[in-house]
Formats: sequence, structure tokens, C-alpha cells
Amino acid sequence: MSLDHRDKSFTIDDFKALKAFQSADFSHPSLLDVLKTNPRIEYLSDKNAFTYRPNYKLNSKEDLLNLLRQTHLESCDGIDYSTLKDFPLLQPSVADLERENLILVIKDSKNLPKMLFYNDTSMNVSMSQEFQELWKSIVPPNEMELKRQLNAAGLRETQVEAKEVVKPPLKQVQSRKKRKTTKTGNRTNKHLEDFD
Repeated sequence: MSLDHRDKSFTIDDFKALKAFQSADFSHPSLLDVLKTNPRIEYLSDKNAFTYRPNYKLNSKEDLLNLLRQTHLESCDGIDYSTLKDFPLLQPSVADLERENLILVIKDSKNLPKMLFYNDTSMNVSMSQEFQELWKSIVPPNEMELKRQLNAAGLRETQVEAKEVVKPPLKQVQSRKKRKTTKTGNRTNKHLEDFD
């Protein structure tokens, strides 16, 4: 038996049966308080048992879509993919919803999902064919040609001045000055007088 079962509840006796918890003292009230207040564990008082508490209770891709839709309506925001790892059907559900164009997926450099957004089709704006053709027909001028055109019109290009990065002065380590020893008296090795 392991604690991987997301839908199963565990009693104290179930915990005691696990090797990892054999040395734990469940009669100690502070241990039970810690388990009851853990944000990832839900305490079922009627059964006197504990169950795993995921970030989001998802059972199907429709639940995922509804969660993304609700998040979009509340804050126009997405959900971090890593917070949904508790959902066992996450990868196939995301792939299906993305293929159906119901969600937008931001991927990282390794082409792995990073953020999920609801695809609100009401925000898709259709452009007339004439406008699209006009937009595509505009060619940005060559940089050298742009300079010539500006000079011909009596204008000059703006220059971006690089800001100097001011580095904070390094703390100088003060070296300890050696104390000068003042020689007082005649220093001889009296214990070596007999030594020639």
C-alpha cells in the first residue's frame, strides 16, 4: 500500500502499516495537529481519516476547460502547468483541448507546456481581406535608406544613449597595521649562556 491513491482515504491504522511511518508516535497530539493543518492533506472528521488534497479537483478534460474558463473570467489569466500535475489525465487533456483550439498553451524552450489559457473566441477580431493585403504590402524601409530619407526631409535620427551603469564601490578591506614592538631592555638568551 502507498499514499499515491488520490481518491483513497487513510486512517491512522493505515499509516501505521506503512514502513515509512512505523517509528512515528501517532498517540502524540501534535503529530495529528500537523497532519490536520497540512495544506496538502484533508482531514475527514466523520471517518477520522486523511485524504490527499490536490490544488484543483479535476476529473476530466471538461473540468480542466471549465477551470481555465473560470480563471479567464475572473482575472483574464492563465494557470501554471506545474500546479495541475495532480490531475492524472493532464497531458492527453491538454493535447486534446489544444488540438480543438479551446485553450492556448505557452511552451518553454523544450516544447513542454508552461502556461495554459482559455481561448476566448469572442476576442478574435476578423479583418477584412483588403486590410490584410494592405498590411502585407507595407515593406519596412532599409535602415540605410531610412537615414537618407530622414536627412532629405531635414530630420535627424534619434540616438539612444546608453545609460552608464554605476557600480557600487567595492568595500575595501582594511588591512590590520602591525604594531611596532618597542624593544625595552637588553634581550639575551640567558638560558644559553653556557652554550658556546
